[in-house]
Amino acid sequence: MIEKTPYHFEKNYISIPDKEEIVSFLKEEKGLDFSGYSEASVRRRVSKILSDLRLENVQEYITYLRNDSSAVKGFIERFTVNVTEMFRDPQFYKTMLIDVLPTLQKLEKISVWSAGCSSGEELLSLAILFKENGLLERTTFLGSDLSPKVLEQAKTGSYKERNLATYEKPYFDSGGKHKLGDYYSTYGTDGVFDKDLRANFRFEKFNLVTDIQTQQFDLVVCRNVLIYFNSQLQNSVFKSLNISLKPGGFLAVGSKESVIFYEDKGSYIEVKPESKIYQKNQ
Repeated sequence: MIEKTPYHFEKNYISIPDKEEIVSFLKEEKGLDFSGYSEASVRRRVSKILSDLRLENVQEYITYLRNDSSAVKGFIERFTVNVTEMFRDPQFYKTMLIDVLPTLQKLEKISVWSAGCSSGEELLSLAILFKENGLLERTTFLGSDLSPKVLEQAKTGSYKERNLATYEKPYFDSGGKHKLGDYYSTYGTDGVFDKDLRANFRFEKFNLVTDIQTQQFDLVVCRNVLIYFNSQLQNSVFKSLNISLKPGGFLAVGSKESVIFYEDKGSYIEVKPESKIYQKNQ
């Protein structure tokens, strides 16, 4: 038996017609609309999936998706981007500390939504920031993601301790007042974050492209998600996020993202130049 040569995704991105074929299949037969994702992102990720599964072409993968009822769930897990860290970009957290928290401090109750929360590291970072500045107990946190698998991970509050050790410096650089290790207990090779830190957490599966969030929040954090969408889809997602944000609330996006593609961008002011944190007009 001749072993198939795996698809080398770095050298052999799928073609544009192949990309259009799988996007059309997913939309028409599986109800998943990825047509608004940037072309480069779709081609890169599907190529990587083909390589991982040792499949030779898109047509073979479509057959696999059509015939295996669990394959679509596997596609979502592989396709969605779940790269996250605690206190990623310390300058973001410093800006939150100096320019956002004083406004939130005036509120009796605070609601925060981490959209595209992945396995929960960003949500925990925000909770620690809020705890150290006296806001934790009056704040409710929602974490949402398209992937049920990463949400289950987020619910546990458990991470490999070797990874947590690498977050000590970003935590300190973000204005941390103690030690990151003060917030979790070690069990074997894992660190589990304290329950009181996560007491006001809840999680839900949510598709930023198709779902509407009915709750309104004082702070919406959606970082490093929009970069994978084309300008038209970014505008659509911004509309949805805008609905979920209270007047005077704050919207935070990634360092390479901006409200520039939002048709109503004039309804926001940037908190600090280049901060990528915006405040919605009252």
